[in-house]
Amino acid sequence: MRAVLAAISLGGGVAIVVAVMIETTSVRTAIDDVGYRIAGPTPLRIVGEATLGGIGPAAIDTARKVPGVSVLVPVIRAATLVRDGDRETTVLALGIDCSAQWIIDPKVCQPGQKEPQILATSPTLGKTLGSSATLATDVGQLSMPRLQQVPQLDTVNNGRVVLLPLSAAKAQFARFDWVDTVYVKVANDSSASEVQARLVNALGALGPGFRVLTRNDPAAGFDVNTILFPMLAIFALIAVGVGVILIAQLTRLSVEERRREIAIAAALGASPLAVLSGFLAEAAVLGAAGSVVGILIGIVIAHPVVASASDLTQRFMGVNVPVVVETGVVVVGLGTGVLLAVLAAIIPSLSASNTAIATELSGRAAHEDSTSRSIWRKAAALLAIGFAGVIVARLATISGGLEPWQAGFANGGVVVTIAGLLLAAAYLSAQVIASIRLRPDRTHGATLAIALTGLRADESRTTAIAGAVAVPVVVATLLSGFLVAIDRGVANVAQAQADGRLVATTTRFTDWGSMDARFSPDTVAKLSSLPGVDTVERLAEIEMTLRNGSLAYVRAEDRPTFSFTVLAGQAPKVSINANELVIGGILARENDIHVGDALILGSGSRARSVVVGTIVYPLAEQIFGPQPANLLFVKPAAESTLDQIAAEIRSSHLGQPVKVVDAAGYRAAVTSGESRFLAPLNTLKYGLLAIAFISVSSTLLLLGIRQRREIALIQALGATPAKVFAVTTIEAVIASAAGALLGGVLSVAIIDAVRRAAVVDVGSVTPLVFPLSEAIRYAVFAILAAVFAAVIPAWKNNQAAPSTELRDE
Repeated sequence: MRAVLAAISLGGGVAIVVAVMIETTSVRTAIDDVGYRIAGPTPLRIVGEATLGGIGPAAIDTARKVPGVSVLVPVIRAATLVRDGDRETTVLALGIDCSAQWIIDPKVCQPGQKEPQILATSPTLGKTLGSSATLATDVGQLSMPRLQQVPQLDTVNNGRVVLLPLSAAKAQFARFDWVDTVYVKVANDSSASEVQARLVNALGALGPGFRVLTRNDPAAGFDVNTILFPMLAIFALIAVGVGVILIAQLTRLSVEERRREIAIAAALGASPLAVLSGFLAEAAVLGAAGSVVGILIGIVIAHPVVASASDLTQRFMGVNVPVVVETGVVVVGLGTGVLLAVLAAIIPSLSASNTAIATELSGRAAHEDSTSRSIWRKAAALLAIGFAGVIVARLATISGGLEPWQAGFANGGVVVTIAGLLLAAAYLSAQVIASIRLRPDRTHGATLAIALTGLRADESRTTAIAGAVAVPVVVATLLSGFLVAIDRGVANVAQAQADGRLVATTTRFTDWGSMDARFSPDTVAKLSSLPGVDTVERLAEIEMTLRNGSLAYVRAEDRPTFSFTVLAGQAPKVSINANELVIGGILARENDIHVGDALILGSGSRARSVVVGTIVYPLAEQIFGPQPANLLFVKPAAESTLDQIAAEIRSSHLGQPVKVVDAAGYRAAVTSGESRFLAPLNTLKYGLLAIAFISVSSTLLLLGIRQRREIALIQALGATPAKVFAVTTIEAVIASAAGALLGGVLSVAIIDAVRRAAVVDVGSVTPLVFPLSEAIRYAVFAILAAVFAAVIPAWKNNQAAPSTELRDE
């Protein structure tokens, strides 16, 4: 039973670590694989500053003349939707010509033909589409009556790909005469590195913004891991920490149970090293067993986590992410479990090697061990450490965290805060319980008195139970408060954008910034001409890469709105009126940008230098030439209402499927969309509750083995089986309630540290929100988990035979 509980305890932590690694590797593998499939045999590629439409004809002509360049392959890459009735499928749309012979069937391109004449897709996708299927583009709905099915496309993006002739892709996705990427085939008598250097020099003469990358350079684009990994990593660290504490606790209880055996072995000549190595070997075996359990559970947990990551990656890059379990993940998971188990068992095992032989064999150890020791000093020290982390996080972000060193200090402060205050909650719980004294004449409270005496007698056990419950309560409260704060921030931005207006999109209100299914000029004109419409305000978002290769987004708005805190510089509207940039705090810190610095935006002849006038928390805004609108805000005329305009839009034939909502609907759609991507984190909250269940159950069960003599004694004194059962259960209730209460109280400080670090991690100032109802709910869940976990230990205690346990008295 001890082995099973230890394996499951550590396996819970390993499972989350494995799930995080699988999510990270799956996303990276999917993106790299799609990039390699598109690149084919080409060793080099040319990209502009804008990831979409960043390379013009002049750059292509210049590159074609560079010595060593054999073939140039221009490609347009768009993330969009295939609509077939009520079903929508996110796909990767590729615009290519006949130079991309590794992607298309050579039979499609006849000699002298520049590009294929019909659309193509994979058999996997093509077989699922009906005759009415359409491809959403920036100019409307492209009918797909005849699709050539190319078998090799099944290997690109799991078959979710549609090929268009390059000229058609330029027109449909508003690239005009520009393309997204140009792949370069190198002549046989030239080296890729030499050709790369020549291309850099030749393109540099046209202006800034062009880069020449190799196959090993990562593709520019949205990286979902930058959003999910920090939050998943926190869960993994907490879960591993709980597993380590449980292994240490189980090893300690195992040592305590076998003190007499250890003393006998030592008296017969066993060395301290032999005793130490024996317990460490036992921990290593338990760690290996726990790792196997954790790896299997982690693979199961990884599926919903990867599905959430795939949803985001499809929206921004059109890439579908399947679950990929690499051998290295299994090896790391196995090694992590063994290493953590051994490290956790070192201190308890050292105490075993230092067993006092005479004390144990004389029978005095039980009395000495039951002597209660105050742990207030430990609790006070941990409180000081935790609040020191809060102070560090606050000081590191007091000026917005614009300096590079501040991000590290802020995140370090959060880690110290979480570790210190979680442990402090556990130790304080034991201290509070130790201070409770019932009146000795209260005979009707004997069961409660016995339970309190047991908890006071073994404070480490009380600490373990309280800590196991405090962890899920704190994490659930922290995440719930953070989600509430995010929802409020999103709602405030949405309200500022849509106040007094209708909001229109051609996709979903959470996808407007990423999909190549934007508003066509014709649709905008039709909306503007509808009766009762005063103005139609456009919003466009452009993905770009800076000189160092980092990703940024440029937002262009007919009516800029600023509901964000200014960190440095002047008011945002003043900067916009002066044709200066308003940039985000993360962008400023990561690229060492200050007010007054100039950024060069655009590629080649379109590049221009723009001064930074204001640093705020949202993304920068700058117009990159004509861009189709991602989102529209429809302002009604004075004599019209929002409902009238909405009905008019829904009844009009606009050539594109247009969804329209008012400010409240827009706010609800955006907040629900954000919550959808954080759904796996809610699942992990319940996973931590399961770990708490295991922790309490294992601690009480092993303690029951150690306390069999005490249980037998109260049975001999007349305690009924119900009383024995109640003692164990009440112990779990008291310890877990103390852990839940103190964990909830200290979570306020943890929430404050995390929200401060959010300034440098996600670029937003979140309000201090303590979700009282959520904290109470998860505290109740955790306490109930502890109560149910105590059932088996309580039942086991009732199986003790008093005569057997007391025969040595």
